[in-house]
Amino acid sequence: MVRIDQWENLLSQHINGVPVPTMVDAVRAALIDFCNSTWCDSDILEGIQVDPLLAEWPVPAPQGKFPVAVLTAWIDGEEIKPKTATDLHEKYSGEWFSQRVAAAKQIFGFNCRRPGLIRLVPHLSVAKSAILEVAFQPRQNAVEVENFLYEIHGEAISYGALARLHSHINAP
Repeated sequence: MVRIDQWENLLSQHINGVPVPTMVDAVRAALIDFCNSTWCDSDILEGIQVDPLLAEWPVPAPQGKFPVAVLTAWIDGEEIKPKTATDLHEKYSGEWFSQRVAAAKQIFGFNCRRPGLIRLVPHLSVAKSAILEVAFQPRQNAVEVENFLYEIHGEAISYGALARLHSHINAP
């Protein structure tokens, strides 16, 4: 893990007189934007329990990370793809929220009404274990991020932080 304040050495040569906490806030915001738009920080989560009593269930996240999107899901070896609300309404005529099935083969897709929650459509009527591919971003209070974000994407993220810092230079 790399501390966010380590970006100071990439930024200090381009901007002078900016307090370190301000620089860290700009880097954190740039990291969040970068991860949110590229989905580069994704991971496969195994053994996620699907509770048939819940319409939607939370996506677990590692410490310091927030789930941005569920990219793909697998249940019983069946790949389940994301679907938009429009897709769901077209297939189920607005009744998709009440449909239940017992087999993963019968699941049309999944929908994430908001980040961090997933809803299978139709719902499973039995408990199953799922595998999820999830894209993450750092949390608003993150102090550390994955090494590859600094080593591989550090310069691009620095440009985003510099843009934020330069937009505030003449602010009162």
